[in-house]
Amino acid sequence: MLLPFMANSLTPIFCCGFECGIITNSPHVNGFTGSPAISTSIVRSGSRSLSLASSSDMATLTLGVNKLVGRVYVYFSSVPGSGQYNFLDFGSSGCYITLFLGKIYPNSSGTISGSGFTPSSGVWYALDFEFDRTTSTTTTKLTVNGTDYGTATHSSGLTDMRDLYLGGVSGGIYVDDLIISTTLTDYPIGAGYVNHFVPTSDGTHTSTSTNIRKGTTGTPSGTAITSSTTDAYAWLNAVPLGGGATDNTRLQNANSSATTQYTEVVYGPAPGILTPISAPRAVEVIVIDRQSSTNTIQGFSMKLNDNGTESIVLTRSSSAGVTTDRYTTKQYATSPSGVSWNANSSGNGAFNNIRMRFGYATRSGSGPNDYFRGTMIEAEFPEPHRILIISKR
Repeated sequence: MLLPFMANSLTPIFCCGFECGIITNSPHVNGFTGSPAISTSIVRSGSRSLSLASSSDMATLTLGVNKLVGRVYVYFSSVPGSGQYNFLDFGSSGCYITLFLGKIYPNSSGTISGSGFTPSSGVWYALDFEFDRTTSTTTTKLTVNGTDYGTATHSSGLTDMRDLYLGGVSGGIYVDDLIISTTLTDYPIGAGYVNHFVPTSDGTHTSTSTNIRKGTTGTPSGTAITSSTTDAYAWLNAVPLGGGATDNTRLQNANSSATTQYTEVVYGPAPGILTPISAPRAVEVIVIDRQSSTNTIQGFSMKLNDNGTESIVLTRSSSAGVTTDRYTTKQYATSPSGVSWNANSSGNGAFNNIRMRFGYATRSGSGPNDYFRGTMIEAEFPEPHRILIISKR
């Protein structure tokens, strides 16, 4: 008898495998300096990672918290044997994971602790970290590949809210499979990976007539999407998100007022990704919208459907339309129906049957058409899939 490994519950606020492939206006990372890039050649899991190729390349996650727990995989292009690089930085004069004289240490306000871990170039390492600025003593903890590398503390008097910065290493690093929590008891999160999921089939469309159509940015008012449509998902499923350079024009177009009508697509594994056999520990939904003009939006929504329970991912109304892609994300530590995620294909919390609905549109007069340009889920899973073998004798 084979039983899949069940993960301990977590309370994540963020996960990212950089599978969306977006740098400019990234839905995941709130700011970049230098020349970061998405890599498809040096990847730990999925299809993409983030390349921070020089000491001037940094990525910022705007979190605004005073404590966090995280796990990230890093890959050093080369390991500098001299100098100090705070490549995971939780606020100035605060908490860091530091590469110092060729070793990785926990660092609190300049106090470096422990014997350090010596990385090699060309190897992926799992770094679990805890950053705590909730008291006047800052605390940093570090685990590498499941081994504890100590705790650094410093009486700094700093309890302010901070963001997380990655990168800034001479020689460069790659980053993949990031997950973050603000619950200190989640440390260490442990091994895991992030995979991506896109629309792979149509669900149940309630749209009628030509209220919602398939189209492109050049010709948005194409064929109507109705209950008999079976390929509406193909207008939203591009990888990287939105189509990248090869197919970045497809969309669904809510061009009429139909406040109760929607299209529905079912998420499945992106090309090259297997169907999950264990429940995700973090689910982040990403959607892209834009409008046909900058006139005032009268109203539309995108809702995640979990076995009939809807959760609003995005609603826009009474604001100016935008004629370029904009990204919205929403994190789900548990399913919209209120139960834990599971790997089933039916029932509440069934990740293998999760759906997105688009429409619910109010439009008249000069209100713009609302365009749904694409969607992706990045979900984090425990690793490995441990299997318990029970034999009968």
